[in-house]
Amino acid sequence: MAAASPASVPLRDIAFAVAVATVLADSSVVILALPDILGQFDTTVARVAWVLTAFNLVLAAAAVPAAYLARRHATAVFAVGLVVFAGASLWCALAGDLTTLLVARGVQALGGAGVACAALEVMTATAASEAVASRRWAAAGVIGMAVGPAIGGALTELLSWQAIFVAQVPVLLV
Repeated sequence: MAAASPASVPLRDIAFAVAVATVLADSSVVILALPDILGQFDTTVARVAWVLTAFNLVLAAAAVPAAYLARRHATAVFAVGLVVFAGASLWCALAGDLTTLLVARGVQALGGAGVACAALEVMTATAASEAVASRRWAAAGVIGMAVGPAIGGALTELLSWQAIFVAQVPVLLV
């Protein structure tokens, strides 16, 4: 079966793929910002490592329940997940201490699990097959995880580590 041209991918699926890429980029986007976060909060390397770890642990733990809910209510799970993820991203940017940042990252991951799982369900409904939807979803996730560190590093270098989280909000709300 020939690959679909970008023009034949429904705009809706592109939007869902961007959301998946953004959520999965978030698991790696803060890597190059960790030294700045470490310095700002005057903490230890072991504690600041939880900025990555907390997000990934909560995302993994929430994926199965989110997938279960998404099978039944994909559009609602996606919408709630987007709002929670975007709101928690803003909360991360405004965090005044490491504990607040870690809690916000956990909440962000809960929303992200809803987005990622529900996006696959909705994309499957509009794609030619479940395999096509799965490939698009996986490609979006891989691209997001691959570009996350570069985008995070650039935003941290040019602006601040908080810019990483602020930049996600308009992308997800669009």
